[in-house]
Amino acid sequence: MKKNRLNEMLIVSLVICFYFLGCSNTLINKPFKLKYLSLSEPLKHDQKYERHIEVLYKDYSVKEFAPDDRMKLNKMGLNRANRIDILQEYLSFYGNETISNKRFSNIYGRNENRLLIAKENLKFSVELEALYSMTTMLFNGSVIISPVLKNKETGEICNFSRKDLDLVYTIYREWFLNMKKNNFSKLTWPLKDSNYKWLGEDTVENVEILLKQSL
Repeated sequence: MKKNRLNEMLIVSLVICFYFLGCSNTLINKPFKLKYLSLSEPLKHDQKYERHIEVLYKDYSVKEFAPDDRMKLNKMGLNRANRIDILQEYLSFYGNETISNKRFSNIYGRNENRLLIAKENLKFSVELEALYSMTTMLFNGSVIISPVLKNKETGEICNFSRKDLDLVYTIYREWFLNMKKNNFSKLTWPLKDSNYKWLGEDTVENVEILLKQSL
């Protein structure tokens, strides 16, 4: 039964994969032009190169200081179609295992989890940064989750686990396609009923009450 389920997941993953430009042309293999997002220039740290995702806003009248990407995007005056495009662009960073040097502001995650991340020096990849940033766009106010992805069954952090991230990206792509059917008019939690959770997600009984009603 487990083997059949894995085969089904693989088939679904491949079908959805063809839908997304990012799945076949990832930014680390064959770059393609993005409209809203970009990769920063690589910086060398501890003998490894690090990068992060940046918001491209030079073509927009964003004059006020915006301390984080979510606020920058909010200040662009984007319509729903634009925001949907941005979610899809985040999914195109699939497979980018470069260590991210993104620094999120203190409105992201709970204090105790930010301290935990600093104490244990928890890192995350660019592809995980993309999923996290994408998820923060769904919140109506403050963001309770932190950029640490955990496997519920094993309790292990899977920020760099290829097997886990492949499955999570499949989950997010399926969620994206389902949301697109109703034009993202009623948001649901991407990881609902899955084997994965973001750090801080379980600090509330139902995380969906914190989401926007629509994108």
